[in-house]
Amino acid sequence: MDSEVKEPQADAALDACGIKCPEPLMLIRRELRKLPDGAKLKVTGDDPSVTWDVPALCRNMGHQLVYKDTSKAPYTFIIEKHRPDRGPQAGDQPQPH
Repeated sequence: MDSEVKEPQADAALDACGIKCPEPLMLIRRELRKLPDGAKLKVTGDDPSVTWDVPALCRNMGHQLVYKDTSKAPYTFIIEKHRPDRGPQAGDQPQPH
């Protein structure tokens, strides 16, 4: 996933620019709780740590990271909220730090 891939449509958005980790992760979790399963949340943030923290949050919580652009700040992510029957997918790979 990179900036050359077309950004998918999101159902909700969270602007975490100007907020330092771990606060963006707490806000993401709060926003995802509000959304129905299968909904997509667009997250933007400018703290460099979100580039590895957001993918890790998705892996650890079973959400799918369907888009990311970490080529320059603000960084953009689109997270699809997990469904109860969805576990980790075959293509889910840990990202190097």
